[in-house]
Amino acid sequence: TQMTPNNSLNKKLWEYSRSSCIIMCFFLCNGGKRFFVFNLSICLNHRFFSRPFSRTITLLPLFYPMMDLKEKIRTIPDFPEPGILFRDITTLLSDAEALNEMIERFTEHYHDEKIDLVVGVESRGFIVGAPLAIRLGKGFVPIRKAGKLPGPTHGVDYELEYGKDRVEVHQDAIPEGSRVLLVDDLIATGGTIQGSAKLVKMVGGVIVGYAFVIELVDLEGRKGLQEPVFSLIEFEGH
Repeated sequence: TQMTPNNSLNKKLWEYSRSSCIIMCFFLCNGGKRFFVFNLSICLNHRFFSRPFSRTITLLPLFYPMMDLKEKIRTIPDFPEPGILFRDITTLLSDAEALNEMIERFTEHYHDEKIDLVVGVESRGFIVGAPLAIRLGKGFVPIRKAGKLPGPTHGVDYELEYGKDRVEVHQDAIPEGSRVLLVDDLIATGGTIQGSAKLVKMVGGVIVGYAFVIELVDLEGRKGLQEPVFSLIEFEGH
């Protein structure tokens, strides 16, 4: 039986005749632990229009577990000194699926944000920031420790728990007025990221936010940052 476009629904279907359309609907539920995926397959080939349209729709419930990135982090006790629990992201980075998931979650969070540059803090901030910049379609700028950059630099000294350190950026890397997303792998007390933020602002950049893979919440590093902070994983303790 040949179908004719005699109402609004049929007109829509007529436009997509001789084709197939798959609509994936994702519902985030169960406290962020699972995606309930409904695959709505609508066969729009004209051969099927001879039977009731309702018979051409199949609703297939699928259950897709949302990856727990926290489980991918290895904890090493007493490093770099006794009493410290070192949160090691190399185990996450070596897992291709987890690495992609990490970057995708950052991308989803920032895809509507007006960003000109992603700025990564030495050194693991480079690992996170560069692929994120690619996904967002933005440039990437490294902030490095003193003496590591070859060209003329701007620099800022900042306080650490047991002394001082210095971060630098090339003088031509961040044009004045650039909207900057600052990225690092972890925020603890916040000294390094505060120094990096001071440097970005000193050269005329505008910070739109901070992105971290891990946040050590008990150390309250975010309290020293004025702009929004987004972290994927939280750990208690030091």
